[in-house]
Amino acid sequence: MNTSFDPFPELVTDRLIMRQINHGDVQQVFFLRSDETVLHYIDRTPVLSLREATEFIDRIMRQEKNGECVTWAMMPKDSTQMIGSICLWNLEKERSKAEVGYSMHPDYYGKGLMQEAMAAVLNYGFGTMKVKVMEAITNRDNARSRRLLERNNFTRDAQLEKERVGTEEPDYATIYTIRK
Repeated sequence: MNTSFDPFPELVTDRLIMRQINHGDVQQVFFLRSDETVLHYIDRTPVLSLREATEFIDRIMRQEKNGECVTWAMMPKDSTQMIGSICLWNLEKERSKAEVGYSMHPDYYGKGLMQEAMAAVLNYGFGTMKVKVMEAITNRDNARSRRLLERNNFTRDAQLEKERVGTEEPDYATIYTIRK
């Protein structure tokens, strides 16, 4: 599995430019990691300051440099403002596995932009990185997220959910996988 992200793999879809997150995105990262609507289905402590958002960006940049994850800032082609992010993380080279994670500003829900981003990231992951298994964990009540995954040929992995009972995954976690 290829985990070199230098140079950073910029992705382009019909309506999006997906580039590396940088410190200029701190306001948007703060919003995505603190907004009540965005976090509704995510078991994560909200960030409380721009300093915490900056520290998160620093961590992502460090992890990318070490080949531990790759995270894209999503921007509409007609804007320079980040509207969401999507990443491949929890990389397991020995199993050729990656987990996909994503979030988006609520103003852009329901417009098909996350579908474009997901298709591009799956193509990159399976094609360029040579990942064999992608995993996604979502809240069982998050119908939008479940539909996105199912539209992209992920299937619910009940066996994996059973194996993770009592681990770090919350009780409401629904695990999806796709294999190539």
